[in-house]
Amino acid sequence: MVKLTHTFKERCELIDSVSAIYIALASLWIAFLIVFVIHSCIINKENALYLQKSITVIPLMKGIESLINGIYLNSCPWVT
Repeated sequence: MVKLTHTFKERCELIDSVSAIYIALASLWIAFLIVFVIHSCIINKENALYLQKSITVIPLMKGIESLINGIYLNSCPWVT
């Protein structure tokens, strides 16, 4: 009788540095978001257009995306 087993090597040490980079990138996006919101919505409140205030969604979404990628890569090894 032939028995088929699946074996794989886990190289999580390579992914650990990448997950740290993604989490650092997420913190940079959030810091950029905070500075942009302070500048657009508090300092230049009278001169800021609606588009400038609504464009704050871009760094927010990029920060969330980088954080999710970092958390996902940090959970290595993955269960298949």
